[in-house]
Amino acid sequence: MRFRRCLVLVVTAFLLGSSARGQTTQPATDYFAIYLQGKKVGYAMNRRTLLEGKVRTTAFVFMTLGRGGLNISVTTTTHTEETADGKPLRLSHSQNLAAMSESVRGKIVNGKLEAIITTGGQTRARTLDWPAGALLPEGAELFARKQGLAEGTRYSYKHFAPDSLSAYDVSVVVGPKKPVDLFGRVVTLVEVRQTLAAATGKIEAITYVDEDYKPLKTVTQALGMQIEMIACSREFARSRNEDVSDFLDKFFLTSPQRLTGLSAARSATYEIHPANGGKAENLNFRPTDCQSIRRGDDGVVFVTVRPVSPPAGAPLPYQGRDEQALAAMKPTRTLQSDNEKVIALARKAAGDATDAATAAQRMEKFVKDYIHAKDLSVGYATAAEVAENRQGDCTEHAVLLAAMMRSAGIPAQVVSGVAYADSFGGRDAIFAPHAWVRARIGEKWVDYDAALGFDAGHIALSWGDGESDDFFAVANTLGYFKIVKATLEK
Repeated sequence: MRFRRCLVLVVTAFLLGSSARGQTTQPATDYFAIYLQGKKVGYAMNRRTLLEGKVRTTAFVFMTLGRGGLNISVTTTTHTEETADGKPLRLSHSQNLAAMSESVRGKIVNGKLEAIITTGGQTRARTLDWPAGALLPEGAELFARKQGLAEGTRYSYKHFAPDSLSAYDVSVVVGPKKPVDLFGRVVTLVEVRQTLAAATGKIEAITYVDEDYKPLKTVTQALGMQIEMIACSREFARSRNEDVSDFLDKFFLTSPQRLTGLSAARSATYEIHPANGGKAENLNFRPTDCQSIRRGDDGVVFVTVRPVSPPAGAPLPYQGRDEQALAAMKPTRTLQSDNEKVIALARKAAGDATDAATAAQRMEKFVKDYIHAKDLSVGYATAAEVAENRQGDCTEHAVLLAAMMRSAGIPAQVVSGVAYADSFGGRDAIFAPHAWVRARIGEKWVDYDAALGFDAGHIALSWGDGESDDFFAVANTLGYFKIVKATLEK
């Protein structure tokens, strides 16, 4: 799935939002080693330059993460430009994930962000309202300095993320001074707790700063793993990473038994318990038209999955007024339903279908056959890239199918969750991270899986446009639960 990309999002967000390179007119560069579960997996660099009354900040992140026996590198570079008093002026962001790349560049003029977005070889212009009060790194640092580092100080602000072109609410609580180990050197630093919140969820981190607000260590928990950024020399930051055990393996869930006959099962009920330090609030499962939730004692959750058949004769295109469905018909950076090739594939797949259910079923089968190189070497491609390259795993199947459906007038979202497999990654009877699609057919949201075929072995965690923000919905759930019982209804 796309969790490597999302881990980089976490690192970049706290790197840019930590506020602190020191208020100096000289160029200042800080380096950080990045650790995942105690192993060095990459590094980050943050550079601040004051030139001609403008502050330019560059944040660079490089990480290597394992997946299915492959090590794939991810790099991101973010540039921001602000006035000396923290007024946002310009921004840019680029990301390379395996062979896939995307970039954003924009300028803020009269309360508007005029952006140029390039994904999958397709470039488009977009104009957005700049969120009121949203800050870039220099503005965040200046604001933090005004609040001070007295223990108990609380404040909040909006952090604008160039990668997602959206603003996150950041809440800050200044804690006590504590001794902090920095590679064997113990330094007394101020503990600063930060909560980064999006509409779909939140991520918390602790950053340790010195008296000049310079961050020397950041620790956060996401996806059941501990991520650390520790200040270090350039030489150590760029030194060889450690051998990374398979990143995806962290999210494999052992099934309580081998589940036979799932494709014919009317439903499956799963008894889910907290794990890996998770608590009841981590089990943030939500109901859908095919998934119901019941909460028991001691944080136990019962999830019943009952696949829904698409209603016959639903109009094509969608003619309803449901706001969520209408939003799920628009093109996005990842689901480029206005891309010429995506549109052509949708038309070819749907053929002479006149109702939504028939068109959706045909598209599901078409995507399964169309992606001929089914492997884990693609990091996370957009629909336009998949349409061109015909390569990828479950996420590539999902983004192409969702974009094709949207281009045909069928509301569609990308679902993130786990799905049962008899065998995967050298393990038997497991639930593995997976992505599929849910589409609005008439008045029902119906699930489609072009990679595996949808059945009662799918447990949904979140759904959306396939963008980075969707990660917040699963960051505090995936990795924090186990399945202790599964009951099939034949």
